[in-house]
Amino acid sequence: MIKFYHVMVRFLYKERELYIIEVAYMKKEYILYIFLILTPFFQGLYFEYSFCFSNTFLLIYLIYLSFKNKKLYYYKNIDSFVLLSIIFIYMVSYFVAIDKGMNIYGIIKAIEPLMLYLVLLQLDVNKKDFIRVITISGILLASVSMIALYQKSFIDIVIQNNRMGGFIAYANTFALYILMAYVIMQKDELNKYVKIVAGVLMLCTIILTYSRSVVVIGIIVIAYIFIKENNKIKHSLVISIILACVLYLVIIKTSFLNEQNSRLSEITTQSTELQARFLYYNDALDIILKNIWGLGYDGYYYIQGAYQTGIYKVRLVHNSILQIALEIGILGILAYGMMIINIILKRTRSLKFEKFDYLDIAFIIIAAHSLFDFDLSFGVLINIMIMIIYLKNEPSKCKISFLPLRIEEQGGNQLFKMTKRGTLIIASCIILIVMNTFLGVSAVAVEKGQYDLAIKSYGFNTEAYVNKADYYWKMGNIEKAKKQIGYAKILNNKSIDILKIQRDIKISENKLKEALKIQENIVELDRINIQEIEKYSNLILEIIKKESYNREREIYKGKMKDIRKYVYKAKENISELAYKQKRVPVFLMTKTLIENEEDALKY
Repeated sequence: MIKFYHVMVRFLYKERELYIIEVAYMKKEYILYIFLILTPFFQGLYFEYSFCFSNTFLLIYLIYLSFKNKKLYYYKNIDSFVLLSIIFIYMVSYFVAIDKGMNIYGIIKAIEPLMLYLVLLQLDVNKKDFIRVITISGILLASVSMIALYQKSFIDIVIQNNRMGGFIAYANTFALYILMAYVIMQKDELNKYVKIVAGVLMLCTIILTYSRSVVVIGIIVIAYIFIKENNKIKHSLVISIILACVLYLVIIKTSFLNEQNSRLSEITTQSTELQARFLYYNDALDIILKNIWGLGYDGYYYIQGAYQTGIYKVRLVHNSILQIALEIGILGILAYGMMIINIILKRTRSLKFEKFDYLDIAFIIIAAHSLFDFDLSFGVLINIMIMIIYLKNEPSKCKISFLPLRIEEQGGNQLFKMTKRGTLIIASCIILIVMNTFLGVSAVAVEKGQYDLAIKSYGFNTEAYVNKADYYWKMGNIEKAKKQIGYAKILNNKSIDILKIQRDIKISENKLKEALKIQENIVELDRINIQEIEKYSNLILEIIKKESYNREREIYKGKMKDIRKYVYKAKENISELAYKQKRVPVFLMTKTLIENEEDALKY
C-alpha cells in the first residue's frame, strides 16, 4: 500500500508559546479537507465540467479508501436510498427530457452527493475538524477574493454588475457561502483575535456582495448570537462589525470595486428582483402542472418561453424545489420530500439529548435561501449540506461493511484477491471515472470553442453541434451547417437557437414556406417576443408577394390577419407582475406589423 507523507507546518498560538513544524503522516481525511477548501475557487462547482472532475476525484478517492481500509462501508438509511434514487430518476427522465443529449449532465450532478456521502462513510470525520476546515475555507475565500479586487486580471471574475462575486462568480451564492462559514465559525474554539479578524473579513465580504437576502439573514444571525452568547463574544462581535464597516469603506475607495451600490437601501418586498422571482414561480407552476414527470436537465430553459407571462430569460428558476420539479417531476419531489421529513424527524428526536447548534443554523440558512435562488446548483453548498447531514446522523456508529479484498495463504505468503462484489464495485467506479472524464473534457471543450473535441469526447453534446452549425453558417458553408444542425435537432427539437439556424438556412435556399413553419415554432416557444412576431409577419408578406395562386395567397393573407388577434390575446395573458420588472412588456401592434398587414391586403 502506498503511504502518503505530509509535512505540516502548524503555527499554534497558545499561552504565548509558538510551536512550529510538526512532521506527520498525512491522514487519509486530509485529502477530503483540501478538496473542501479548494472547490469554492472553481466557481463553486457550478458548471457541468466541474461536477465531472469532482466526481472523478471522489471516485478515485473512494477506490483508494476501500483498499486502504480493506473494507468498503455503506449505510442502509433513507438518506442513502434517496441519493441513489435521484440518480435513477434522472436516468428515467431521459424519456421526457427536452434535451436528450445534455440530460446526462443531470445524472452527473446527481452522482456527486452520493459519492461524497460514500467517501464520508469510509473516513472518521468529526465535527471539530469539519468546523475548522469550513472556517479556513471561508477565511481563505474571502481574503483571496478581496486581494483579487486590486488585480486588474481578476476583476472580470470577482466583480459582476458592481458586486463582489468572488471566485464563486455569483454574488448571492458567494455571500451565502461566506455567511455559512461565518456561522459555523462560531462553534470553532479559535483564539479571540483570530476570530475578530476572520469576522471582519467575512462580514465585510458579505456587505461587498450587496446581496440583500443574505444581509437580512446575516442581521438575524448576529441578533441570535447577541441573545445566545456571553458578553465576551458580544464585545468581539461589536468590534468585528465596526472594523468590517471601516474595511468596506476603504475597499470601495481604493479597489476596482469603486462605486457604492444602492441595492442595500432597497430592501423591500416590492423590489424588482423579488417581483421577478414571483413571476418565474408563477410561470414555473404552470409548466410543472402540465409536465408532472419533468422536462429533464435544463429542459425548463428551452420551454419557458412557451409559458412565460413576462419578459425574462433565465436558465434556472431561482427556487430549488421548483427546479427539482421542473427537471425530474413529481418523483424527484417525493424522493427529496422523504429525505427532508426524515431529517426533520431525526433532528427533532435528537434535540432531547443534543442542543440546537450553529451547524443546524448553517443548514437552515442554505435550505431557506435556496427557496429564492439557485444555490443548490453549486456543488460546494450541496457538499456542505451532505456533510452536515452525515455529522448529525452519525452513521459511523451503525454503518455496514463488506470486504472488496480477501486474504489467501499461498506458500506461507499472504495474497490479497478481489472478491466478486469488490470486483463489481471497483469496475463500476472505473467505468464512472472514464465516463466523467470524457464528459468533463467535452464540456470544457465547448467552453473553449473546441467543438470537434467536444463531439469526439461525447457524441451527443447538443451545445457543441449547435455552436458548430452556427460557425459553419456564419462562414457561409450551408451544407455543413445543415448537417450539424440536423444532429442537434434530433437531440433537442425545442431549442430556439437550433430553430433559428434552420430558419435562416431555409430562407437562404428560398424555401420560404418551410422557413415560415419553423418561425411559427419559434413564436410558440418565445411568445412574448414581438421581434419574432415581426419576422413571422415579414416571411408571410414575402410569400404573398411571390405566390402566383390566388387561393394560396388568401391563406397567407388570413395568417397575416391572425397576427393582430394573436398580439391582443398574448397581451391579455401578460401577468400583472410583468409590469413590476425592469423590462416592462410593451406588447402592441408595431409599425412593422401594421405596415405588413396593409401591404398584404393590397395583393
